[in-house]
Amino acid sequence: PNDQTSKHREVKGTLPKMRLRAIKADIAAHRTRPDLSLDWIARRHCISGSYVRALFDQESTSFTDYLVTRRLSRVHRILSNPLYRDRPISEIAIESGFNNLSWFYRAFKRRFEITPSDLRS
Repeated sequence: PNDQTSKHREVKGTLPKMRLRAIKADIAAHRTRPDLSLDWIARRHCISGSYVRALFDQESTSFTDYLVTRRLSRVHRILSNPLYRDRPISEIAIESGFNNLSWFYRAFKRRFEITPSDLRS
């Protein structure tokens, strides 16, 4: 079989599922790092970036979408908690790994169909 076919087969087995589980745990532990990237994860797990992409492709998502969803969910949880009412939204977004606030506000509204300030209200 050609190289693409053998890569595709490898992504479907048990080892890839275990790798993806480990990668997701790593993302959960480090999702607030603004420098968290596909390449950073690939280096930490001693695999290629294209292999990381293929692992997420098998779940019909991408590394970036998975990471952004995790970060947005964190912000949503914090904003929904009255204990954090006095913390600025921008501070929560930055601490959650977003380094571009206007992009964060657009992504939040697209994901939850409400603005961060409306959620907090």
